[in-house]
Amino acid sequence: MEKLRAFWKYDLFPYVLSGEIVRMTEKGYVETKEYGNGYFYNPIKIYPNEVGIEIQDKLQKLEYEYDQKKNKLLEEYRLKIIDIAPFMEDILK
Repeated sequence: MEKLRAFWKYDLFPYVLSGEIVRMTEKGYVETKEYGNGYFYNPIKIYPNEVGIEIQDKLQKLEYEYDQKKNKLLEEYRLKIIDIAPFMEDILK
């Protein structure tokens, strides 16, 4: 049987998670290898595992870029806050 990978909505960037399907219910919910026994997700898309892994890898790279830019932006604004209110420096360490 061909291995499949499911993608489902998630609340944090990049707003989707994925996992290799180990079981599917009659209603279409999936259990995955990565997220443990007994946890089921409602997939928004299912791909052959190889294709899904390629997509997941690209999303993980995008998430890394996003985190790097977000951290730089946070540091820039942390410094602006300290410039306006120097008493915040110890709080924002």
